[in-house]
This record gives sequence, structure tokens and C-alpha cells, in this order.
Amino acid sequence: YNFLGLADGIRGNGDGARRHLAVSLDLARKAGYRIGEIDSIFFLNQVWLLEKNITEGRKAAELLNKTADTYRFPFYQVWAKFILSRYFVGFGDNVRAAGLLREAIAVIEKQRANLGSDVLKETYLFNRQVVYESLIELLAREGDYAGALETAERAKSRILVDLLAGKDVSRNPAEAALLKEERKISGDI
Repeated sequence: YNFLGLADGIRGNGDGARRHLAVSLDLARKAGYRIGEIDSIFFLNQVWLLEKNITEGRKAAELLNKTADTYRFPFYQVWAKFILSRYFVGFGDNVRAAGLLREAIAVIEKQRANLGSDVLKETYLFNRQVVYESLIELLAREGDYAGALETAERAKSRILVDLLAGKDVSRNPAEAALLKEERKISGDI
């Protein structure tokens, strides 16, 4: 139902899209299928955007943000905050938009160490870069050059940490063992 709703929305059938997404949301909630629930809300936001209905889109984005925080789904938390920040920028509330982007970055930085697969890391890192860039641009536009520079430096340092974490920078087997143990402990934490 989620994908049928999204497909209808793309084809311009907003009423059909919303019906499918409402069914999906209802079924997901009854089944306790949280990913299905949050996807329904995410797709509903997309349908409202396709229809250029900013008011309803923002409501869906706020619900997406609340649901993602409630279920603590980091990927959705980041994107919900990013999407919602775009609405606030559009409404001229740059302070609130910057706050949401900072919250998204906090989620990203907390989750970075817990990522397992390289593909997931690449996807997550790409997403992270968009969030950092949006905050940097917003802060610079608002005249907060120090904040923009600080955010840019944080983004650079995180990228460097990610690059080093993916490489074996040790010089001998003892160092390699310590680095491996440190990664395991960080993952456990």
C-alpha cells in the first residue's frame, strides 16, 4: 500500500495516494510494524509536496519527526529533521530550521560509530553531508560565520575520522590488535 500510494502520488492521483497510504498506516499500526508506519508518513509528506500543498506537507513532516523520535530510528530522525528544516526555511523561521539541522547532526554523530556495512555507511555518510552542508549554508546566509565555520570544521573532522576508521593505520600487529579491540569496545558502547 505504501508503494501504491507513492506511485499514485507520482502519477498525480493525490486522492488515491492518500487512500493507499491511510490503509498502509492503519495496517502498520495494527501490526506494530513501525517501519511501515513511518514509511507511510514519509510517503504522505512526499505526496503533499508533489501537490505543492505546503501546509499539509509540513504537518506530515512534523508527524514524521515526532514518530521517528518516538521510535528512535536514526535514519528517519535525520531525514525528518532535514525535511522539516526545509519547511521552516521556506516559512522564514531560520532559527528553528538551524535547530532541527543541529539535532539531525547530533543524531548522525551519535550513530556514526554503530554502522556496520560499508554500503550502509556510504549511504549514511552521503546523507550526513547534505545535512551539514544545509546547516553551513543557512548559518552563513544568516551571518553566523563563526557557526558556519565551526560546522564546516566538524564535518571535515568527522569525514577524516570515518576515513581513518575504515583504514588500517597501524604499524605493527600489536597496534592492529589494539585498534580492532577499540572498534569492538566502541561498537559495544
